[in-house]
Amino acid sequence: MLQRPVRIGVDVGARTLKAVLRTRPVGGGAQWHFLQCRRAQDDAASLPGDLGQLLRPLRRWRYLASLTLCAPTSYVRLLTVQVNNLKRLPEVVRGHLPKLLPFDVERAQYEFRVKRQSRVDDQWECQLSLAACEAALLQQDLAALWDAGWAARAVAPAALALAQTAKTLNVLGQDSAVLMEIGERRTTMVLVEAGEVVYARDVALGADHLIDALTARVSVGASTVSLAREEAEALMQETGIPETAGAVALGSRGIPAATYLAMLQPILEQLVSEVRRTMTFGAQAAKAAVPIRVLVSGEGSRLPNVERWLSQQLAVTVSRLNCEPLVGREGATAAIACGLALFEQAPKPNLAPRPARQRWLFLQSAARLWRGLVLATLLIWSGAGVWHLRRQGVSRELQTLANRWIAVKPVVELQAALIVHTQLVQRLVVQGGVPLEWFGRLARNFPTPVRLVRLSAQAKGDVHLEGEAQEREQTAEAYVSELGLWLERAHACRQVSLGSTGRATADDPLAKFTLTCQLMRN
Repeated sequence: MLQRPVRIGVDVGARTLKAVLRTRPVGGGAQWHFLQCRRAQDDAASLPGDLGQLLRPLRRWRYLASLTLCAPTSYVRLLTVQVNNLKRLPEVVRGHLPKLLPFDVERAQYEFRVKRQSRVDDQWECQLSLAACEAALLQQDLAALWDAGWAARAVAPAALALAQTAKTLNVLGQDSAVLMEIGERRTTMVLVEAGEVVYARDVALGADHLIDALTARVSVGASTVSLAREEAEALMQETGIPETAGAVALGSRGIPAATYLAMLQPILEQLVSEVRRTMTFGAQAAKAAVPIRVLVSGEGSRLPNVERWLSQQLAVTVSRLNCEPLVGREGATAAIACGLALFEQAPKPNLAPRPARQRWLFLQSAARLWRGLVLATLLIWSGAGVWHLRRQGVSRELQTLANRWIAVKPVVELQAALIVHTQLVQRLVVQGGVPLEWFGRLARNFPTPVRLVRLSAQAKGDVHLEGEAQEREQTAEAYVSELGLWLERAHACRQVSLGSTGRATADDPLAKFTLTCQLMRN
């Protein structure tokens, strides 16, 4: 079945790699496929192999798909600047970066897009959408992707991908909302107003930090307990955030709920503080307490009671951004990867460096050229095959006709001879020659003892006869004389003149004669 271009979104996590494939067959709805795999190690050396393993099931789409990569440690915000000359806009934006970015400008990969501009007095006022990420980490991910045999069409901030997923699921309205992706070691927080990303940033907090907190040594009664990472992860997945901090024992080690919460409290408080900071971005003090919605996704959203606990801490409605309608139950928390696969065009701003974009364009051009050459080759082979088949068919038909011609050729030759004779007679008639009716009269009452050997009739009327007369009741010469008289009486000829008459021997019963006359025309 013919398909439109394939979209792939890849999210590189600290311990898990996620990919979402979206195809749209002609005449059908979108089809989704979710893939994920665990990383062997959290280092750059093993990343190409892990990406290759993740994308191996998609290798047949390698040259057809448009792959969008999630930017590491990204930052997005709306920015309003004023400039005298629009040509100085890049310079002015770069001047604002040191006070905006959470990392040094020298190690930043940034891109901006002008959303609106207007003339105010003698200056241009421009509203920009600015995005940035750490260039070194981005180059590391792009290099690993290239080593795995893939090239990225674009690099999108996680915030734009989250917003794209929320729009597709129709969970965003005109009110303000915060999108929150709690990953393994990264949490993306996005402030959205009227469906537009206003402010977003990645914070180095995640579900793994909660698990790390549970591996610390704690005193339980008279003993000290230290959970292994596997035990801490199982306890976190089972318990999540308890509703009460009582003396209830949790897990196989019997850790009290109060102790459990105390171990998680520093991470949870920092997480809530970062969410509040995002919620109040750009708000006036009088408006800072206005409640807005929070939509949570990611691995952290699977923890039991996390929505209820966040709602209590933030005093707002908290719900889960569920991607299950798109990619099924397995990828219900892959909101970023889904959003990356939803971009029909390259996202703007696009954080892909210029060399990466040029490399992708070159590969696409080469792939199109290769497909064109393959198609041309197939067409040539098909044409040659059709021509060969037709040639064989024509050869068989020619052989059949040749066999028939062998049988029909004598008839055709006879027909051609008859045509020639018919044309000759017609030409004689048309040119005023001897009428056919004259030959009829001559043949009907011709004397029997006389046999013509040669008859020559000219168009002018001169007739020359040569023949033989047989001696029967009369002499042969008498029969020749009667022939001359009969020609005049039958009005066949006039001025009959008998020529030479003779016998081969004296006792020969046949007498040869010649006779000339003038044709009589009616």
